[in-house]
Amino acid sequence: MTTPDFTALWPTHLMRIRLPGADQANPILAQLIEQMDAEHDQMTTDYLSGDLFAHPHPALGWLKSCIERAVLDYARGTGIDYPLDFRVQA
Repeated sequence: MTTPDFTALWPTHLMRIRLPGADQANPILAQLIEQMDAEHDQMTTDYLSGDLFAHPHPALGWLKSCIERAVLDYARGTGIDYPLDFRVQA
């Protein structure tokens, strides 16, 4: 991953980062999500009943790991210096 870029707008901190491999992963993710949405009624509106990241597709695993890394980078960048226990669901 590239180094996060932080902007401190009191009291909000914004973080921007370019995900490595996003140019290749984005079309794959778009196709996968469109396919899953076509196969499952109300998939995008009934988002609380499942977890997109539980799907075994490698692109979703890549996205989940990027999000987890970004959460940790954001926490560190805003001064949190203790371990975080969190889970990402989509």
